[in-house]
Amino acid sequence: ATSNWGENVIGASTLLAKRLVRSISSAEFNLLIVACGPRVLVVNGTDSSRISCEQPHTDVIRDIAYHAESKRLLSGGDDKKWVCWELPSMRIVAQASTGKKIVSLCFSPDGSKVLLAEKAGEVFEQEIKDSPPPAEAILGHISSLTAMEMSASGRRLLTADRDEKIRVSNYPHAFSMEAVCLGHTEMVTCLRALPPL
Repeated sequence: ATSNWGENVIGASTLLAKRLVRSISSAEFNLLIVACGPRVLVVNGTDSSRISCEQPHTDVIRDIAYHAESKRLLSGGDDKKWVCWELPSMRIVAQASTGKKIVSLCFSPDGSKVLLAEKAGEVFEQEIKDSPPPAEAILGHISSLTAMEMSASGRRLLTADRDEKIRVSNYPHAFSMEAVCLGHTEMVTCLRALPPL
């Protein structure tokens, strides 16, 4: 084990592109959160001290997401598990195994559910609580999913796949598509939903 956690972070711009670095500020706390391999590293932005937390992941973390109202963080990845953390304590609130590798995840608009994009092309929705009921499929692509993002309004769910397509679906009725965005010549790897979407 290395004494400097920063030595494990290679290519900060690559991590930002893959959404694995978050700077989270609120009236109560200021945190820098980095997902690196199977580890979640948290630094207090006020005094630069490292905040220790459990490390429940056993394989690479592919995405992290933050919900401002509930002050919670999600992580998920190749170990087929999502974990919900309470901030700033980094206490685990809930976690569940999905049986599928998670490529991307986000909160429902009210923060009560996790939306999980899995590699084979489906998006699932699951309640955030101890021993949650099985995840429900809410939409699917024919190709592998690469990214997912909830719009700021909470009314649109954007998903991207390996076939250069972005799908804009209505939420919570994601089976209803608003649009399919074509024109990319390469795989879409990252999405950002800008207002007023």
